[in-house]
Amino acid sequence: MKKKLLKYLVCPLCKEKLSLTIFKKKSEIQDGLLTCANQHWYPVINGIPRILNDSLKEQILFSKNMDFFNKYKSRIPGISKTKENFLRDKSETAKIFGYEWKEFPELHKIYESQFKEWLYPIKKGFFRGKFILDAGCGTGRHIYYSRKYGAKEIIGIDLSEAVEVAYINNKKNNVHIIQADIYNLPFKKDIFDFIYSIGVLHHLPDPKKGFLSLLKFGKKGSTIAIWVYGQPTKLLKYIIDPLRKHVITKLPTPMIKTLAFFNTLIVFSLAKFIYMPLNKLTDKAKYLPLNFTFNYFSKFNFRIIFSMMYDIISPPHQVYLKKEDINDWFHRTELEKVKISRMKHSWGANGIIK
Repeated sequence: MKKKLLKYLVCPLCKEKLSLTIFKKKSEIQDGLLTCANQHWYPVINGIPRILNDSLKEQILFSKNMDFFNKYKSRIPGISKTKENFLRDKSETAKIFGYEWKEFPELHKIYESQFKEWLYPIKKGFFRGKFILDAGCGTGRHIYYSRKYGAKEIIGIDLSEAVEVAYINNKKNNVHIIQADIYNLPFKKDIFDFIYSIGVLHHLPDPKKGFLSLLKFGKKGSTIAIWVYGQPTKLLKYIIDPLRKHVITKLPTPMIKTLAFFNTLIVFSLAKFIYMPLNKLTDKAKYLPLNFTFNYFSKFNFRIIFSMMYDIISPPHQVYLKKEDINDWFHRTELEKVKISRMKHSWGANGIIK
């Protein structure tokens, strides 16, 4: 953690200013404690502020960081009272995506074209000099490109352990990574020039609430942009998604990974050895079942398709949104100059905060 991050932070529970106590410091703060006047506290572990309420600390933080809490328990207020709850771990979405992003941490070259596609019509030059919030940063791959395009400063937040990978992938002076809940972000209001959330909101229990929670952090004239799942194919809607919801998400994570691997073998083989050659040979290939989907997958290597298959079958929450949903989110008094783009089976949208 960089000390300059403090000027942007408030306690998400009471909105009071946060103070920092440093436990361990190298080139930047490795371990420490953020506290407010009302005795709410948030640890800094391995360079990353973990700004979570007590329930989320118990669900996703304590059991994975016992060394930290045992080492500094005498310096953390009230820690002995909650110690018996440390081993509880309930946040399934955070756990699933934490596993995914730590399992697939690579920054592949094709991710840049995806980033530009998902933020269309926003272009590279738009990023220059802006203070940016990446809401649901995963491994930090979009932060990497935001930085490459000239962003002044970037904060990435994620609820999962993916923050560990994002921190490693973006060790730069103008990047801050925080483990936080998108519904209860720890920022002062009206500070960001650009807020984006790519591939995140459709995995929340209440996607609209997640979107609305972001609006108050953009300054007047700033831009907010999202990319979310649209209406799925019939195969996904009537076969894969019911299996995901009622069967797959109840399996142990290693078994889900194995299923994703075998799905990848099938999809990779069909995409690379049947659909891609046929689409190159004849225009009539467009009439093949699921041609768009398999032709799209043919652009990626095995490793990327593997991560995509895991992403499709593993989340406990997954919502497919209609245009009416996106209109409901964006056509409101807080926003103007709204642009909504349909991307086959997904939606991109952006607007200016008044």
